[in-house]
Amino acid sequence: MTVADETMFPITAGMPADELRDLLAVHLNHQVRSWGEPPRSFYWLPTANFMVSPGGNQFYERLKSVTERWKLRSTVKHVLE
Repeated sequence: MTVADETMFPITAGMPADELRDLLAVHLNHQVRSWGEPPRSFYWLPTANFMVSPGGNQFYERLKSVTERWKLRSTVKHVLE
């Protein structure tokens, strides 16, 4: 998995759901903090943009359920690379 085209971490088929959730939380939190403070009277509204490669659907479904529980907007694009 790659977050913001810079942070990569491996996901394995047997990875427990809580470990996957925690990895996603840490990396997303790091990315959002790098944005700095929003302008006055505004707030950041991050979106998870998933790009799913062949064989990645099982991981996407698990990550999608995490983002839904967090009420985080998400999009998905299936790629053939």
